[in-house]
Parts: sequence; C-alpha cells; structure tokens
Amino acid sequence: LRLHPPAPAVGRTVSEDIKLNGLTLEKGNNVYVDVRNLHRHPDLYDDPETFDPERFLERDTDGNITRVLKLPRAKQNTDDAAASSSSETVNMFAYLPFSTGRRKCPGQDFALTESPIIIAMILHRYEIEFQPGQIFPEGIEVVSVPKYGVMGRLTRRRADSSSPAAEY
Repeated sequence: LRLHPPAPAVGRTVSEDIKLNGLTLEKGNNVYVDVRNLHRHPDLYDDPETFDPERFLERDTDGNITRVLKLPRAKQNTDDAAASSSSETVNMFAYLPFSTGRRKCPGQDFALTESPIIIAMILHRYEIEFQPGQIFPEGIEVVSVPKYGVMGRLTRRRADSSSPAAEY
C-alpha cells in the first residue's frame, strides 16, 4: 500500500485562500497530492524504494510488537535549530494509501479487513505461480493497476483430511 497505493493521487478543491510554503493557493483552485511520490519521499522514509513492512511496527525493549502502523516522524518547522533537531512529531499525512478525512476512500475498511481474509482463503486452497521474468510497470487509472496485467497460474492445493480446506 505504500509503494503502490491504490489511489496514486488525491485531488481537492481549495475552500479558502491559504499560504503554503510561500505560495498562495486561492479558493476554488484544484490541488492534487501525488501519493505515490509522497510514500517514496526520503525525508519521510529511510530507504524509501525498499519494501519493508516491518518499518511500520513499533517494538518494546524485548522485541514484542507494541503497535502496528507506526507512522513516520517529521521534524517540526521552528526557527530554533536546537529545538528542531531534537523535536520530532508523527506526520499524520505521510501515509495516505486511501486518502484521509471526510473524503477518504469508502473501500478502505473492505481493503484492510475483508481483502486479507479473502486472499488468505485463496492462498489456503491454491498455489500461485507467476510467469518468470515479468516486470510490472504501473498503469495509472482511477486506481493503480499493473499496466499489462499479471500472468500466472492457480493450482488447487491437495486437501488432506486434517486441512480445513477439505471441508469446502
């Protein structure tokens, strides 16, 4: 979801004039956030091109997971260099695979709860073998998709009597 967010860009209409980093955004203008590049920004993520799901886990001193979806930290903008070097806050807008706020993706709950269950059920019943040597350039439509699809084969797993799959 970080490297290949389902919604690669988020658009909004500016509701009132606002100054942002020295630029004035006027009411009525459209603004787009490139989520794909945001999720690969080196100021927000160490080694941003690497798939590392554990970067989102927070662990205690014994190595036990204490929180999932640890968000990146961003340095605060202050004039005091000493304060800004030691003061970090969680950047709530550094991870936006489904956008955020009132207009976030209505499919977020489905994607984060039901999809993993469906995928687990498929993987329990089938072996997935992908055609070797494929590359997956992204096609940008309403959502991110592999531009040329994915070539592969599903092979039904053998069900033995001890497997719950045998019951289905």
